[in-house]
Amino acid sequence: MNQRLTTFLPRLSDFYLTCRSASADIVRAALRILIVHSILVCVAYSQVTPDWVRYYREASSRDNFARSAAVDDSGNVYVTGEVSDPNNVFDIGTIKYDSDGRLIWVRRFNTLTRYDRSTKVIVDSSNNVVVAGSLYSGSYGPAIIIKYDRAGAQQWMDTVSGPGNYAAGVDLAADRFGNTYLLMQYGSIYSPSMEIGLMKYNSSGQRQWFQTYNNNNSRTGPTAMCVDDSGSVYVTGGDINLAAIAIVLKYNTSGVLQWAQTYSGGSLVRIGVDSQKNVYVAGQAFVNGGDFLTIKYSPSGVLQWARTYTGPSLTHRDDNATDLKVDRWGNVYVIGRSGENYVAAAYVTIKYDSLGAQKWLRRLIVNPYYVSTTQMGIDRASNIYVGGGGGIVKYDSTGTQEWFYRPRVSSDASSLVIDRNDDLYVAGSSSYDTVGNVSPSYQTMKFTQGTSLNITRPMLNQLVI
Repeated sequence: MNQRLTTFLPRLSDFYLTCRSASADIVRAALRILIVHSILVCVAYSQVTPDWVRYYREASSRDNFARSAAVDDSGNVYVTGEVSDPNNVFDIGTIKYDSDGRLIWVRRFNTLTRYDRSTKVIVDSSNNVVVAGSLYSGSYGPAIIIKYDRAGAQQWMDTVSGPGNYAAGVDLAADRFGNTYLLMQYGSIYSPSMEIGLMKYNSSGQRQWFQTYNNNNSRTGPTAMCVDDSGSVYVTGGDINLAAIAIVLKYNTSGVLQWAQTYSGGSLVRIGVDSQKNVYVAGQAFVNGGDFLTIKYSPSGVLQWARTYTGPSLTHRDDNATDLKVDRWGNVYVIGRSGENYVAAAYVTIKYDSLGAQKWLRRLIVNPYYVSTTQMGIDRASNIYVGGGGGIVKYDSTGTQEWFYRPRVSSDASSLVIDRNDDLYVAGSSSYDTVGNVSPSYQTMKFTQGTSLNITRPMLNQLVI
């Protein structure tokens, strides 16, 4: 029977250690550790079982890496990434499962290049599937965008070459009018002419406009984009020469730059916009070895507030926000990874209100050494789902942890998406699958709202603050 024991650590509230409590010996051993370190707690959490888990790899394939997922109005889920042949030549591989986990179709896009790479998949307003990536043959370039209908038939494809034939697809977005936007690194990372590139396509794949942005004739690269309900486009990135200069841009639906803002002392990796067209960005502030950074701008680009978060220990390193979401009430959620001198790596989730006041913060230690990049999903009730290399955790809107899931096999969670029924789909790469293949496979899971919780022995290295 699981036992729950609670005390408090001086000057650190809400600090929990989750351990195995299947026997009295284990409990006594845990308590001895807690006493030595002035620590407190033994809590058992509920662990869910996915509705289904699917692995995808082709028989002749050596490595398969899932990069991104999207879901349509019917609960079909699309996963894109790279699949290889026996010679380790990679193609862009996009697959579709229905809501019950049945594989519907597989599409491979290949060229004569060595490494065709996929970075993003989205579903547009008509439930078409759009994939972005890059073609590689000694150096990256060009960028590529492919559109499929829901049956998997290719509708159109376009490639974009930058200076020196170099361009890389970084992100995708679609507006409610059927237009698609491709964000690119335009030009080689080694070239002083590297810029942010942004292309708009109509529903037929015809180019509408193309814009580039360069910060003071310096190498400038993009990281993320989003689109609001009027078709305005928001982009974030940074100046690579001046590594501490982050950039935020707004374009109108005609491609005219509305404003550009820079932020000194950090890098930005995610961007979002609320219903009032306020803009939120998240990344890392270059202080204390790296802190979370969250910034809000007004619709006209005026800085409203900036917030940072640093870990609880002076020995921490590399606190880094990796994802951001905004709910319909204007609250912003930021998640990322946090390390304690490379020990007790944690997921960190923070909720701010629209004024920048911190409503709650949660730290969940899921790995004693390292946590890979974390991703986030948010449903209509503002429940938050956080996933990465250490597992998946769900918090309700008040920050209460509802469940934690750790896959049976070593895997990551590169993408978390929510369907219209608030069911969760998680896609990533697994080091091996259920039939013993040891090379990486696509791994896709579905969690249905209301899934019964199966109480299991929690992991010894779960720690929640």
